[in-house]
Amino acid sequence: MYAEKLKCKSEALVRGLWGDWAFSPKDKRVVRASRRGGTGGGKLKPMFVQFALEPIWKAYSVCDPGEDVGGVLGAIVRSRGLGALVPNKALEHPDPRQALRSVLRAWLPLSEAVLGMAAAQLPSPPTAAPVRASRLLGGPPGSPPPPGLPERAAKELARLEGCVARSDASPPAPLLIYVSKMVAVPRGLLPRVPGEGAATHGSHVYQDHDEVFLGFGRVFSGMAQPGQRVHVLSGAYNPAVPAAQRQTAVLGAVYMMMGRALERVERDSIP
Repeated sequence: MYAEKLKCKSEALVRGLWGDWAFSPKDKRVVRASRRGGTGGGKLKPMFVQFALEPIWKAYSVCDPGEDVGGVLGAIVRSRGLGALVPNKALEHPDPRQALRSVLRAWLPLSEAVLGMAAAQLPSPPTAAPVRASRLLGGPPGSPPPPGLPERAAKELARLEGCVARSDASPPAPLLIYVSKMVAVPRGLLPRVPGEGAATHGSHVYQDHDEVFLGFGRVFSGMAQPGQRVHVLSGAYNPAVPAAQRQTAVLGAVYMMMGRALERVERDSIP
């Protein structure tokens, strides 16, 4: 959009977006931001400030007292062709914050502004797996096992390292999940399969308002399936002492987090 508006090459804008670079409107090219320019002889602003931050700051200024909400947001909607996505009624909302949210959802949707860029710029899981494995397991695949580790455990550890480095999702691969946090969710919000009855624990019958905790994590090797028995290892776990700092659990259900929603994953539809 900016390349077309400024009549310059998009590649040059992308290269100069980060760092001490600015766009000279007089020369129509990217120059050092320290260069003096403009009719007032002032310093040119870095491109990221001019093209990324200032438009957002301008949008957020509608929350200041006395600001012309409709005028500021209306100009943003028109300049970026968002008229079909942001009706006039949204701009006339009595709460400036609600009007701002309507514009930002259409202008900078999270799926495109953040997740789309992450998918385009970050390496794919198979490409990043070898680098990630060395950080997860304390050394690159093929490193000597920890001192005192039994031979059988050392072989299993080497097998696990290889599976993580390949992002192996085949059924024979050992399951390795890194759980980063626990999320409390009311049971009534959990998706249920047809015919599934109320959940119980002993004589207690769970109600929909009861909270359950879901382990939010990422699968680095193997496949997570409902009913699968897993070993939960604490941060102090030592493979040389396999019985310590370890608990056994059964995966009751597996979900995929799709934004704010949860999608139930069945045994025959695991990605």
